[in-house]
Amino acid sequence: MKKEAFAGLVLIIILVFSLLNINYIQKICEELTRIMDKASSDIDDENWETAAEAAHEAIELWNKKDTYTHIFLPHNRIDALTEEFYELLKAIEAQSAGEASASAEFLKDRIMNIPTAEGIRLGNIF
Repeated sequence: MKKEAFAGLVLIIILVFSLLNINYIQKICEELTRIMDKASSDIDDENWETAAEAAHEAIELWNKKDTYTHIFLPHNRIDALTEEFYELLKAIEAQSAGEASASAEFLKDRIMNIPTAEGIRLGNIF
């Protein structure tokens, strides 16, 4: 009976830490989405300087969370997002409204999908 209780306790601990992880990832994604919304608005208004500041802020936040994301997120997703952040910055610096807007929208979409993809599902557990 002790083994079963211990196994049950371990499962509960794993579930609790999974929920904490998902919550933390959700907060990171919400902050990045907020910054990307600002960048999109600035791009639409052709405020290139403030759009660049927002892009730099998003890149800084993304890089600051690098250690955590490399542990808990798939590396191909991290690499693709990192590359797209720099593509956004390049488009903003070139003052290419269409390219910058598309890049910002792509980033927002990908960022908002991270918590969904990392959520607790039977397929993720077994």
